[in-house]
Amino acid sequence: MEDFKKSLQSDKEQIDNYIASQSEKLLDAVKHEYGEKYSDVLAAYLDVLGRGGKRLRGILAKRAYEYFGGSNENVALEAALVIELLHDYLLVVDDIQDDSSLRRGKPAAHMLLREYHEKHQLAGDKAHYGLSQTINAALAGQNIAFQRALALPIESDAKVNALAHLNDFLTKTDFGQLGDFNNEAFKTTSKADVMQVLQLKTAYYTFCMPVYFGASLAGMPKINANLNDYLINTGICFQLYDDIIGTFGDTTKTGKSNRSDIIEGKRTLLVIYALESATSEQKATLAAALGNKNLSDEEFIAVQDILRSTGALKRCQNEAQSLVSEANQSIERANLSPDATQFFTYLASYVLSYTEV
Repeated sequence: MEDFKKSLQSDKEQIDNYIASQSEKLLDAVKHEYGEKYSDVLAAYLDVLGRGGKRLRGILAKRAYEYFGGSNENVALEAALVIELLHDYLLVVDDIQDDSSLRRGKPAAHMLLREYHEKHQLAGDKAHYGLSQTINAALAGQNIAFQRALALPIESDAKVNALAHLNDFLTKTDFGQLGDFNNEAFKTTSKADVMQVLQLKTAYYTFCMPVYFGASLAGMPKINANLNDYLINTGICFQLYDDIIGTFGDTTKTGKSNRSDIIEGKRTLLVIYALESATSEQKATLAAALGNKNLSDEEFIAVQDILRSTGALKRCQNEAQSLVSEANQSIERANLSPDATQFFTYLASYVLSYTEV
């Protein structure tokens, strides 16, 4: 596992360096073509992109391209960049929708542009400027990602196939976000509703999209059904653990408040399982906490206690273990190359070690 983590770190550093160099060139190009005021706005979007994270999506695109026959290093890095540009586009918009002021421990893009408005003493409302310009920058980032994908030096059929997958999975992700908000708003949210969002919003977006994209760029016309099953199960597991981190994680490592999911009123599987087993008093406590912007420390600790005492936390952890077991069975049946099989097997285990609660 340590060698696997080192290989991930090596890929991350390579992708980080490439993103940094390309971001600088992109800002220079925008400044030259449109002017400094335009590049200043795009800089907020690229600031978030430059903060990194694990670069898992970019790594998956790069590895998939390589494992399925791709040999052009620049194409591999561009594939990672395209996926990370799209990831950043979704992140900065998500921060607006979730009313999150931080991203990876620093101001979110809309907060950076709000500060920009203040610094330059611009006319109008600073909050509206920050929100609106972030959306505009995100849309520009999305379009730039597709422009770069279109410019890749690969066969036309492979390019069309790769772009079709990108569009398909981004559409699924959008409906996943739609479903996530519906789950917060409707009072009848079920486990099936939550699992559907986990598949649409994370499994397809975080795992299927980069792998399908990278493999298609390498000329793979169709993804193995067993690999697809692996990607979906590992993706759902990834989100289950992300939700656990969202409520029980170390804020110095996550870069955001571990009460944000509760304050936003998210109906995670943790919450659904807790409500199934909670007493009337516990249900009332959860109902009062979900969506409460003024949640106190005591109220949040009470929510954590409920999630533990009802068995919700343990059930989610057990479900994640089962998903990884199913994923590894699928990858063994996929008949991939030894290197690819080993990578995906380690990846599933890595997701499970994502955090300790």
